[in-house]
Amino acid sequence: MFKRCYFFNLVIIFLFCYSSIFASDCIVILGSSTAFGYGTSSPDSSWVSRFKKYVQLIDSNNEVINLAKGGFTTYNIMPSDYIPQKGKRYPDVNCNITMALKYNPQAIIINLPTNDTECGYTIMEQINNYKVIVEAANKVNVHVWITTPQPRTNFDYTHRQKLVEMKDSLCRVFKNRVIDFWTELELEDGEINPIYSFKDGIHLNDLGHKILYEKVVETNILKEINDPIIDKERDRLFAYPNPFIDVVHLSNYLTIKSLYIIDLQGRIVSNFLNLSADVNLSNLNPGIYFLKIIDKNNCITNQCLIKKK
Repeated sequence: MFKRCYFFNLVIIFLFCYSSIFASDCIVILGSSTAFGYGTSSPDSSWVSRFKKYVQLIDSNNEVINLAKGGFTTYNIMPSDYIPQKGKRYPDVNCNITMALKYNPQAIIINLPTNDTECGYTIMEQINNYKVIVEAANKVNVHVWITTPQPRTNFDYTHRQKLVEMKDSLCRVFKNRVIDFWTELELEDGEINPIYSFKDGIHLNDLGHKILYEKVVETNILKEINDPIIDKERDRLFAYPNPFIDVVHLSNYLTIKSLYIIDLQGRIVSNFLNLSADVNLSNLNPGIYFLKIIDKNNCITNQCLIKKK
C-alpha cells in the first residue's frame, strides 16, 4: 500500500509540474453501473467523479465525459453499425464507442466489470468485442484503456473463476492498456473484500471507488496521451538543488515577478515578491511541495520541490 501511495503521489507531482505544457484533453468513459457511480454515498465519491476532479486540477480545461449506463455489456458499446447475432444486444447509439468518438477524445476508458459474465458471454466473445471497439478507436488515433473485471460476491465459484480467466485474458491480449480493478479488492475466492463492498454483492462502496480512482491515476493516462515538448525558454526558470535542505537557488531570477510555495493540500505556505538568487525555505517542514513561478510576462512555470529532513 505504501509503495502504491508513493507512486500515486509521484504521478500527481509529474502532471502538476508539466501542466502548463499539456494541451487540454478529453477522456470519455464507457461502462456500466460501477462507472456510473452505483454503490457510492454520493456522486462525487465515484471513481469517475474523482478522476474528473483530478484531471481538471491538472488543467481546468480538461474534460471527462461519462457515458456509462447500468447493466451495459460489451455488446452495448459496440460501433453503431454493428449487427449482433440473434439473441445478443444491439449497440446503444447514445452511449457506445461511436458516440464516444464524436467527442474527439484523446483517450477512452472502458469499465465493464461483470455483466458480460452474468449474461453468459464467453471469454472469446468478450475479447473479440473489445478488439472491435479498440480498432474503431485506433483508426482515429484514440487511445483505449480497459479495466479488468472486479470481484463479485453474489456469483457462484464457477462464475467467479470466469472473471479471473477474463482478467488474465485481457492482460494477455491488451497488455499495458489494461487497468487492474481486481487486485486489492478481492478475497482469495474471488468475492469482494467486505471492506470495499457496498453489501449487495456486486458493487463497491466509497472506499472501493477510491481504490479504483487511484489505480486509474497510476496508469498515468494524461502523460501517455501527450508528448510534452518543454519550451526551452520557460524551462530555464527553475529552482535547484532538488531535493534541497534549506535554501534553493533560482535560475534567471531577474525575470521572475512572483513565486509561490504550495503544499500537497493546495495551500500557499510561502510567497515571495522581491526575489534574489537564493530563497531561504528553512521554515518549511520536510516533504513535497509545488513551486509556482510567474515571470514578468505573466507566464507560469510549475516545479515540484522536495525538502529533505
